[in-house]
Amino acid sequence: MLKDNSDWKEIEDFTQKEKSDTIEKYGFDIYHEFERKTSKETLSKRKNIKKIVIIMSIILIIILLGSCWANFIQMKYKLARINNLKSIYLIDFEEKIVKSDITGNGFFIYKIKEIPELEIHAISKREDETFKQDADARIYQYFFDRWDSPNKSKFTVEESYEDCTYGWDTQENWILEFETYIEVNNYEEMIDATEMIIEFIDYMSYPQFIIKSYIKYKNQYILPHNVSIQSDDEIRQSAKIQFGNIENE
Repeated sequence: MLKDNSDWKEIEDFTQKEKSDTIEKYGFDIYHEFERKTSKETLSKRKNIKKIVIIMSIILIIILLGSCWANFIQMKYKLARINNLKSIYLIDFEEKIVKSDITGNGFFIYKIKEIPELEIHAISKREDETFKQDADARIYQYFFDRWDSPNKSKFTVEESYEDCTYGWDTQENWILEFETYIEVNNYEEMIDATEMIIEFIDYMSYPQFIIKSYIKYKNQYILPHNVSIQSDDEIRQSAKIQFGNIENE
């Protein structure tokens, strides 16, 4: 028990001396610092900071997981698109995204390694399982423009472009439609026209691409090259059968 005020003074003096010693030793008042750090206000601030850190960590984890999931979905659909083209044309394609969302919807460009300057356009709408591309038209146009043959003048060219829209975005002149025809009046001219088409296909050297090169007879159209990887004889036979069908109508 404290006897009088002198006892209180001794305690205060001792406390002050301790504070002075600690300040001299540590450079700050550890007693004051202890009181500050153990106050309700400080503990409440620490608790709030801890909550914020936890929440931010959870948000960061969600963002990282979402990013990984989005990358997985995009890669999955990318491989599906490329494999679809490869299964049709039996060559490798390189894909470039023009505009796309994580579901695989949007606009794409495809390249063929052997023809780096050629661009194939496509649009994908997965909600209705639409994947539209113009590989046949683009490669036909590319080689036809470069074909140096006296027979080239016999072909009438019809070329058009389709605007494509997905969501709020529209790509003008996106999908190419490129076809030609040779107009004939009889069987012999049809045979000659078929040979001209075969000449071009041999020049193009990509028989897996079906070219829309028609023979026009009696205002009807014969498409000799109508199946991927046809031999020259199969193309000739196809033209003869279609010509006979028109004659027998």
